[in-house]
Amino acid sequence: MSKSDKKHAAIISAAKVAFKDQGVKASSMDKIAEMAGVSKRTVYNHFATKEALVLHILSTYSASAAIDAKLIYSSNTSLDKQLIALLETEINILGDQDYLDMIRVAFGHFYCHPDELKDAIEKFDRDETALHVWLKAAVDDQKLKPMDIDFAVTQLLNLVKGSCFWSQWLKINPVLNQQQKHFLAQESAAMFLSRYQI
Repeated sequence: MSKSDKKHAAIISAAKVAFKDQGVKASSMDKIAEMAGVSKRTVYNHFATKEALVLHILSTYSASAAIDAKLIYSSNTSLDKQLIALLETEINILGDQDYLDMIRVAFGHFYCHPDELKDAIEKFDRDETALHVWLKAAVDDQKLKPMDIDFAVTQLLNLVKGSCFWSQWLKINPVLNQQQKHFLAQESAAMFLSRYQI
């Protein structure tokens, strides 16, 4: 890692702790800089605003999980096996305790700033996920019926969020164990493929 990369990582690490302990509103860029061992100017060189820092942290969860999954569409592998693996990756993100904590922190801030929340949602909606890429490839390979890819991704995520995200975010239910995550991915994939598989 370069010196700049190390500072970038230190800022993110410090921000995660600060936001979780104090919330976004109460956390200052000065405090984050102090915790990261860098100057305030360095923090602003990497992130123009505190909100940009929050959104970056949330986006890194999905990005790192997609890299870890290394799931590329294969014409020679069964669709259900591939889709189950993809959904398990998504479920692992959504049900990760650190991710849930950051979502709570972010929501606490953005709920009071609806314009910023709208901008944040639009940004995430523009990002192409591993699911987008996989579904496009499966449609092009004529293994899945033509579909609105964005709508299909929303369908898939909504199938799993009810069991592995919303009730955990609200602290109604505990996070799922690996067996429960696999079962949820398996059943959601079966339901989706019963509609779209050729």
